[in-house]
Amino acid sequence: MTVPYFVSFRGRVLEDWVDANRHMNVAFYDHVFLSAEMAFFAELGIGEPYIERNGHGMFRVERHTRYERELLVDSAIEVRGWIAALDSRRVHHVHEIIDQQSARRAALTEIVSVNVDLGTRRSTPITDPAVRAALERHAAAYAAGAPVPGLGRRIDLT
Repeated sequence: MTVPYFVSFRGRVLEDWVDANRHMNVAFYDHVFLSAEMAFFAELGIGEPYIERNGHGMFRVERHTRYERELLVDSAIEVRGWIAALDSRRVHHVHEIIDQQSARRAALTEIVSVNVDLGTRRSTPITDPAVRAALERHAAAYAAGAPVPGLGRRIDLT
């Protein structure tokens, strides 16, 4: 299955990201994934303007990461992201780091984020029409509920 994705990060592994084992430390995999996640949400209209306009924000409530291959200093990387499932409050999104030299996946993370009213600190439906439309468009592009590549399980948000 070919997954339609959004490229949310491109860069190279910096020397500061490498640990005593001479490969990228897991903390920096997480750093790259967080940067990509923020860019992905910005693409969907969920960023500072969304917070200011609606008083809502996205909270990460669950994350699973699989580290599959080493990345060394100066490795060219790209992060691809997509929505695997969506309901009125939650977004299940997936991101993978691709080693561009080998074109192989180095790591995969799947995340469940929930829309939160920042005044009440409680989950609330995503009602912003532009954001809702962007989320639905991205989710439809990937057939929501399909198995997550590499994890092989279906995600059911019901």
